[in-house]
Amino acid sequence: MNSFDTYYDIRRAVLDDIPLIMEFIGQYWKENHILAVNRSFFEYEMVQGENVNFIIAVSKQTGRIEGIHGFIPASQSQDKLDVWGAIWKVVEGSKPMLGMELKKRLPKLIGLRYELGVGLNPDTAGIILNFFGYYIASMNHYYMLSKRDKYKIADIKCYREGVYKERKAYVKQISVLEELERDFDFGILKDNIPYKDAWYIRHRYFQHPIYRYKAFLVSDDYGNQAVLIVREQECFGEKVLRIVDFLGKQEVFGCLAVFFLSMLCEYEYIDFYFSGMDERYVKDAGFVKADEHDPNIIPDHFNPFEKKNSCILVTSNTENGLFFKADGDQDRPV
Repeated sequence: MNSFDTYYDIRRAVLDDIPLIMEFIGQYWKENHILAVNRSFFEYEMVQGENVNFIIAVSKQTGRIEGIHGFIPASQSQDKLDVWGAIWKVVEGSKPMLGMELKKRLPKLIGLRYELGVGLNPDTAGIILNFFGYYIASMNHYYMLSKRDKYKIADIKCYREGVYKERKAYVKQISVLEELERDFDFGILKDNIPYKDAWYIRHRYFQHPIYRYKAFLVSDDYGNQAVLIVREQECFGEKVLRIVDFLGKQEVFGCLAVFFLSMLCEYEYIDFYFSGMDERYVKDAGFVKADEHDPNIIPDHFNPFEKKNSCILVTSNTENGLFFKADGDQDRPV
């Protein structure tokens, strides 16, 4: 208990709070945001049983919500519960530092281990979290171009080609989680931060109500080593392939050049946002880095489409996190 409890009821939300949270998101976060207008998707992404994955601050004087902090669990583990922060917002005129109080209450209310975030706004949350000593970094962005005369999605001033290793991995597409659970040892992920379990993979990728993801089991001579998750993105009658998650032994990613090159004939480019993964293995697979010296534009925003390069910031209360494009609420329909 502290002074905030004099003014607010700070607690984890329940099902009856959903209409007020959706109204809050539409009014104070973004009008017509999918979580403000689509209750079905709200429940898919933010509801677990009778609980809602928001910490809310309800004014004891007015009964209105004055602050919310969403979170997305990476597993159902009791001792390795890691979450990504989602929408984090307080209204003007609320008690100073209410937003940080919501963040401080999160571990106590749900028993988490680490909190991570993807898509940090550097001018708002970034300033606050930096002041309080949170780890903040930019995601690396790598890509592989198909060779063609004209690009409709990317803006290519200079064709760039990576140098890949000749090693080869074996890749098999997985259509149902049961097959993955049978053939892949999720135990090799136990030391990852965040820890992602089979429940998360099923819910996030195999059961997604709008997007269609493809999962591939990656193996080498020593057995099944990793899981690769990708999603196709169409625009202007063309397609790109986005690597949105990678789980398992990082070294085996460097053996995927032949696989990616075989896929590339269908796409303008394949791209990969990540942080915390060894860049050597991504280069070994034939990717090149999109950095400040790169003359090419490899778009990230498609809804609406923006022909520009994007910097994605990540944050956490540990420096040992792994971050990918679909983590948190980043690869979300709008």
